[in-house]
Amino acid sequence: MGSENLFDKNYNSLSHKSFFSYLAQVSFFFFLFFIFFGTSLPFQENLQDSELLTTSNPVRQTVFSIIYFLSLISLTPKWNKLFKIIKQEKFLAIFLIWTLLSMFWSNYPDVTFKRWIQIFGSYIVIISIFVHSKSLDEVINFFRIILYIYIPISFISVLIIPGATMSYQGESAWRGLADHKNGFGQIALVSSLIWFFSLRNYKSKFKWIVYSMFFISLVLLIGSKSSTSLITFLIIGLLILFVNIKEKFSFSGIGKWLLYILGLFFVISLIFAAILFPSVLDSFFNLTGKDPTFTGRTDLWTDVLSIVSKKIIWGIGYGAFWVPNSAQLNYIYQIYIWLPQQSHNGYIDIIIETGLIGLSILASMLIAYFYRNSKWQIENFWKYFIIAAIILNFQESSLFRTTSMVVILFTFSYLIQSFEFINKKI
Repeated sequence: MGSENLFDKNYNSLSHKSFFSYLAQVSFFFFLFFIFFGTSLPFQENLQDSELLTTSNPVRQTVFSIIYFLSLISLTPKWNKLFKIIKQEKFLAIFLIWTLLSMFWSNYPDVTFKRWIQIFGSYIVIISIFVHSKSLDEVINFFRIILYIYIPISFISVLIIPGATMSYQGESAWRGLADHKNGFGQIALVSSLIWFFSLRNYKSKFKWIVYSMFFISLVLLIGSKSSTSLITFLIIGLLILFVNIKEKFSFSGIGKWLLYILGLFFVISLIFAAILFPSVLDSFFNLTGKDPTFTGRTDLWTDVLSIVSKKIIWGIGYGAFWVPNSAQLNYIYQIYIWLPQQSHNGYIDIIIETGLIGLSILASMLIAYFYRNSKWQIENFWKYFIIAAIILNFQESSLFRTTSMVVILFTFSYLIQSFEFINKKI
């Protein structure tokens, strides 16, 4: 986490203190601040009337538009680095172009364009902080600063403020400063992972503070009762354990492949056990607070896909499905009175908005990422945020959604690899 000169080999103290550098840092700080804390007051009641849902939040639009604009200005002396990133990340550039082109066949081209500006703006913010930082650890400090504020406030709020909890399936779950327990669970998951890796890499005289932040984040994760985030945390933990065992016992050659085969055999055994002994599967769902339909989500997936079946190849337009008062959403709300604002599956939302073409581009991005990670033999913890996002999006829709902390870490982690590659070639 502390590798110096990761982003700019020609970095010097003068450029570090330039106006553009400060502009990028200020923009990135407030970007993270509003991603974590939001732009509306906390502890509000969840909307239960579809007529109260709106397509936009004026405060949020104004705040983030200013942040995007300032970040774009900060890139003025770094255009060459920006073009290198675009050239390196061909699949990401293709996906952004495809989502923009979808505006031409979208039923709501203005909404599609606004959503595209938001996702493009978030990439600009992240790129700007990278090119103006002398080390990766300097960037991570922004996350730590925000978490030093967010986590204690959240912990205190769930203890003393009734609005920081919500009722879910007859039980009380923590939502903290977030709108919903699932969003809060994702933030707690991200925080837990950041502090876990900080324990291993962050050099500080006050290590006990890092331990405290990790413990509190874990408590908040459990208290959120977000089964998707909890399962993701457990899977990431098992993956880290698997990697540590492989490194500790120096598995290589045949030994390494035997370990992989053993892991694959374990997964296949679980699948067959679920098929042959369905009662075990039911017990697992009961344990995680789910049912085999994932609380009706599989039915929702079927219905939304049937609506866009005629446009399944290219989609109906980026951000153009979950538009309040639209015909397709009014139909969905007649069936699902809990007023879903996403399909609760990131891949389903990618398909309905950008089609199978969009999903194929996303798959190509992920394949390229893990191929390069393996080819360059990069051993870092950023890949775990990519993996976490992949897992979470089987139950939550956060891919290419700027309001999600998960997708910000996904973007952040994805672009780090490109910067490392580019700097090796400079």
